[in-house]
Amino acid sequence: MRRRPGPDQLAKILREIQADLEAGLNVHQACRKAGYATTTYYRWKALQEDPVTLLSAHLAGIISELPLS
Repeated sequence: MRRRPGPDQLAKILREIQADLEAGLNVHQACRKAGYATTTYYRWKALQEDPVTLLSAHLAGIISELPLS
């Protein structure tokens, strides 16, 4: 199982996919070339466009790991 890419790696992947889109590939082809699903691409793209969502998702993960007591 692959690890989740960090923010820098995520930005790099999105730039590569954007370059493929500008070169004439469709979203499905560009994502397949990068090795990620189109759903993942759109989710990551939304997170990049809205950093508040990224922060809140990160904080929700941290909170869910806290002990209840």
